[in-house]
Amino acid sequence: MLRSISFVLLFTLVFSLMPSAASAAAGPGSGKGLHHASNAAYSDSVTVNFAHKWVMELTAVEPFDSGRVVFEIPPGWTLPQNTAMNAPGFVTVSTTDTLATITFVGINGRFVEVHVDTLQTNEFVGIVYGDDAGGSRPSALAKAPPTPRVSEFRFWTNSNSWTADTAQAAFEPGTDGTVKVIPDDPYQLEFTPNDTTVVAGDATPYSVLIK
Repeated sequence: MLRSISFVLLFTLVFSLMPSAASAAAGPGSGKGLHHASNAAYSDSVTVNFAHKWVMELTAVEPFDSGRVVFEIPPGWTLPQNTAMNAPGFVTVSTTDTLATITFVGINGRFVEVHVDTLQTNEFVGIVYGDDAGGSRPSALAKAPPTPRVSEFRFWTNSNSWTADTAQAAFEPGTDGTVKVIPDDPYQLEFTPNDTTVVAGDATPYSVLIK
């Protein structure tokens, strides 16, 4: 009987010292990011200098406690700012967690930093980049770079520290945060000479200029 009681006490003690998966915070790189255009048609590719509104959302995959989220805007895009509502690149912050308190820490170049006291699993904190308030402030939209490229919007997080280093968070399945910036007009072909008559079956040299 004594051995049985001792075993129960020992098992209870060991079990109570085991970490709880439900309450654990992963730290740097925690969460999953999702980036998209407010109009889904532009989420994968846009033309150079295209002005639009963009959404970045970081969803918690475990609870955040004193969490840090940094949203990275790609090089060449309008620099984010939150001081002038009618100026390009205006940024606003929001969350789906009604119990969370968001602190807008600031903007350092292309990086927008936000702190949350708590963020529950499956809730997100996000920014709207180029927030035009539903079309009433078109001058606040963010522009794509003036030259073609592939851009990536990234998320950097630490789920349990406002001051420790962050790591890049993964993206939601099926997404990668990239946007292709393509030329504004399709390439045009100019043939030289452009007034030659060719008989069927004959070969005539041409020069082709891609504009």
